[in-house]
Amino acid sequence: MNSMQTTALNSSAKHPFDKYELDENGYPLQEVVDIHRLDLRFQETRIERTKALARLTQSITEIGLRRPVQVADTGDTLILIDGYQRIRAFNALNRDCIPCDFCKAPLGAVLGEWFDQQHSRKLEAIEEAWLIDQLLHSGQNRRQIASDLGRSKSWISHRLALLDGLDTPYQDALRKGVLSSWAASRIFVPFARANRKDADQLLQSLLQSSFSTRELELWYSHYQKSHGEQRTHLLSHPRLFLDTLKLQQERREVKEPDPAQRWMRKMDGILRQLNGLEGQIEKVLSPLSPLDRDDAHFSEMEAKSREGERMLAAMACTIQAYLEL
Repeated sequence: MNSMQTTALNSSAKHPFDKYELDENGYPLQEVVDIHRLDLRFQETRIERTKALARLTQSITEIGLRRPVQVADTGDTLILIDGYQRIRAFNALNRDCIPCDFCKAPLGAVLGEWFDQQHSRKLEAIEEAWLIDQLLHSGQNRRQIASDLGRSKSWISHRLALLDGLDTPYQDALRKGVLSSWAASRIFVPFARANRKDADQLLQSLLQSSFSTRELELWYSHYQKSHGEQRTHLLSHPRLFLDTLKLQQERREVKEPDPAQRWMRKMDGILRQLNGLEGQIEKVLSPLSPLDRDDAHFSEMEAKSREGERMLAAMACTIQAYLEL
């Protein structure tokens, strides 16, 4: 933001963006304006966050609004710059008026000031791309937008590149919060280029049943390896496929072996050790002369071997007895 814009903000802003007092009801001591008077032109540049909206609505109900919305007063119109989630919360509560921080200055100057501060929540990269695209469609050029936002023209170009390959249905899914920016750029863009019909079918499933980004990545990896009927099933029932896969994984991770399985695992270990000991007998016996063998604890070795044989035979008899019950 240039010095002229800064001067305009400092001289004409009715209220600073970051300092205000609360009244007895918890509302900031700023001017309250009818929501219907606000120009919500940047509403489509924000991602809807259902859970966050529910928390915000509950908070406003209990303690009131802690931060007023930010509005650019251009003289001709009142343009909402920051606070679209708060507007949604007030609409959900059927409240017609909302506390505002006004800044009487050109739109570009107010956007630049807010873009540097972004008190409530920093925009995601895709939201920045939508904002730039909105400004371009309103008649501004890239040089002007870069100057207003305090960014380079290459930064503007990189942000706009995020929209490449994202047709309207995919951008709408992003705005609704059912598709993450990562999934859009890493999965749906290459997916649509390779097979637009299948990508659109997956998107429809996503709109009907929520998928996490991790689930989408997992589904897409299986899709890329699939063919024929398996691929058809993946597309027709993606949620069922993921749920089944998750259940199988949980069974592998959570299921404890029964007592018989635990016993057999231990016995397998013992048998492997016995097999190793059997292989070592020749190495122990062969180098010894007949005279040395008397001192080699052969009698003890034989006794322990017969004790092991007895215990194994006893266990086998016990098992056989249970089988015959």
